[in-house]
Order: sequence, then structure tokens, then C-alpha cells
Amino acid sequence: MDLLTHLFLPIAVVYVLRPALFEHPLAFGLAGFAIFPDVDKLVPVPGGFHSLLTLLPIALLVVGLERLSLGTRRYAPVAIALLYSHLLLDIVDGNFVTLLSPLVKTGIQLQYPGHVVLGGAWPIVVQGDLLSLAVGKPQPGSGGPGTYPLVQKYGVLSVLVFLSVIAPRLSRSPEASE
Repeated sequence: MDLLTHLFLPIAVVYVLRPALFEHPLAFGLAGFAIFPDVDKLVPVPGGFHSLLTLLPIALLVVGLERLSLGTRRYAPVAIALLYSHLLLDIVDGNFVTLLSPLVKTGIQLQYPGHVVLGGAWPIVVQGDLLSLAVGKPQPGSGGPGTYPLVQKYGVLSVLVFLSVIAPRLSRSPEASE
């Protein structure tokens, strides 16, 4: 999945669910947690940060740092949700994700083998399973090690969704009425 989708789709969802969190513009910086798992593209541990287990210490660190520095738990749950949203988006996108790495080297992947067939004895027929779960070992990306798609079709769509979600608030801002 591309960088834009990982950044903009989860933060748009958070913005819809917790708009008060974004009273301060720096809250949008939480989106960085949504792309953090792809740090494993820079280090020689394939899939290392695409794991529930390896992200757990990071999640606990985020909770601890907010608790110690601010005495609150306002941003940490959102940061953790964004962190784990990366895994969900990768699975939905059809990538193998090693959820229990380094203990288990196999991952899970969603596949969508179903096809809609038009015409024939029935006007519309669905052939094949709509959804299937595959278990296997992750393969290196088709772009080669260290590659990362920046913009793809769903990334552009995610940016448009994000902009449509925040546009009403921007039009109501005090600066816009002056």
C-alpha cells in the first residue's frame, strides 16, 4: 500500500471519530504513527515492524511517555490505533503480514478471488469466493528491497476523503470568516 493511503485514510477516520482532538494543528502529526511500521524497509528485518508483538513495546512507550510528560491518556490511544491501522490496511490490501513475528515467520493475507459474470442463464452471477484468507511466508516486494510506493490510486482517493472530511471545519474556522 502506498504512503498516502497509510497517512491520510486513518487520520481521516480519527478526525471523524474524535474531532476535538484536532483543536491543536500538531495533532495531525499523529499520522506519522500510521507509517511507522514501514521503518522495517530501512532495516534488515523484513516484516519486523509489521507485527503485533514488535509494535507492542512501541505502543507501551507511547503510553508511558504521554503519561509521564502530560499526565494524560488523550493522544496515546489514537497514536496506537494509527500504528496498528497500518497492519490492517496492509492485510486488506492483500499483502502478507507476519502478525506474530519474530515468533512465527508465516503471515496472513486477504485475497479477493470472486468475479461477477454478466449474461448467461442468470443476469448476474458471482463466481468464486468473495473473500479468502491465505497463510504463507511474505515475499519481498515487487519493486525490490527498500522500495516504497509513494502515490497510487487509493492514495489519491485517501487524500480526497481526508480533504472532504476536514473541509467543512476549515470553512468554519475564525480565520476564514475574517
